Amino acid sequence: MTARIIVPLLALLAGCAGTPGVTITPDPCPHIGRRTIRDVLYFGRSIPGGGIVTDSAWARFVAEVITPAFPEGFTVTSGTGQWRGADGNVISEQTSIVTILHPETQEAEAAVIGIGERYRVHFRQEAVLHEHHWLCTSLIDGTP
Repeated sequence: MTARIIVPLLALLAGCAGTPGVTITPDPCPHIGRRTIRDVLYFGRSIPGGGIVTDSAWARFVAEVITPAFPEGFTVTSGTGQWRGADGNVISEQTSIVTILHPETQEAEAAVIGIGERYRVHFRQEAVLHEHHWLCTSLIDGTP
């Protein structure tokens, strides 16, 4: 009885594999939660021409720009970064790193880009570095 089910199924799959324009995309996260986008933004805290983005200015930016865009949550870490500016000078500076996990939607990605652009303009930055990855996520929360 099992052979009667498997043989037609194999024939069907073989037919799809050879059919132009038909693609079978396997679930990238079959046993590990769901496909999620991870965006990471690197915000340099030095202001070109002098000064820094103070802790209070950064906290205000987080509260007024990032939190409304991603109220479900995000992670902020601090670091020290280094990069070569457009003028050729190497700049070492305090850096705030924001990691956002979100569903794969155009709205969410536009919100991430908007955050970077608002920071760049408001604090007169040459650029904000943006990483974009997809990965599998799940919650370890004790539910079966």
